[in-house]
Amino acid sequence: MSAQGYDVAVVGAGMGGLATACLLAKAGRSVILVDRAPRAGGVCQRLVTDGFRFDIGATLLPGSGPGGPLATLCQRLGIDLSIKECDPAFQVALPSHRVSLWATPAAWWREVRREFPDEETGWRALWSELEGLAAERDRALSEMPPLPPEGWGDRLRVWRVVTMGPASSSPTHAGGTLKRSMATSFRATMVRHGLGPGSQRVLEAGLWYLLLRDAEACSTLEAAVALQRVRQGVVAVAGGMAALVEALVGRFQQDGGQLRLETPVARLLVEGHRVAGLVTGGGETIRARWLVANVPPDVLTG
Repeated sequence: MSAQGYDVAVVGAGMGGLATACLLAKAGRSVILVDRAPRAGGVCQRLVTDGFRFDIGATLLPGSGPGGPLATLCQRLGIDLSIKECDPAFQVALPSHRVSLWATPAAWWREVRREFPDEETGWRALWSELEGLAAERDRALSEMPPLPPEGWGDRLRVWRVVTMGPASSSPTHAGGTLKRSMATSFRATMVRHGLGPGSQRVLEAGLWYLLLRDAEACSTLEAAVALQRVRQGVVAVAGGMAALVEALVGRFQQDGGQLRLETPVARLLVEGHRVAGLVTGGGETIRARWLVANVPPDVLTG
């Protein structure tokens, strides 16, 4: 059994883990990224059959507009992607309705007015609430100190934001609004605003595409953030999602990151009541000051 030391070990080379590892390596940290799969990218893979290329998993990327997460990530890492804007992002076809989800507000409301004229007031009230929640969440994140907090000052800042909301909150969305939205299903919120079955199915179809969950399993805050990303712009990447994965892997390795594929993690290494690294399935010990787990909670907890 050998032991190697790093600043950060990232478990899981899906898009979240890969982006995290890239940003840490760019910041000068020594980073190792491990995954049991033979390729990085998680569900974002490329399948080639008989000369035809297919994307597996996500095919469109939201949040590509100014300030969006994709645009911010690429800007910070110096990655220039060849992209094509998609507006509308996608279209939902129901037996009696065909609704396109546009990033452009005017086009979006024309669709709602045409397909659900009796529910436009409810749609607008719902959308106003979702926009407020997404903005409040962004403000809260901007006021959070780097995690994990170091020192009592950072701990107090985390406590204040989590319990009282961001200092810049508007009166309408102060205090426990974010916590309530996390505890309320999006289905219940749509019903509260008077949306009928057709309207609910349109938005739920969008959630299935963006989050792979239905409206009952998705919190109102999750729905707010996901649907707001559509309004920030959706793009298709030339070469598919695999091209983005390849660009991130290349940048990570250029910045000194170590990528270990086909390396399952057997357990976390715990010393003195804190995580000190990991142990691979082959028995190798990898020590790290910090560990980031980009894996589902049930996998992490066993």
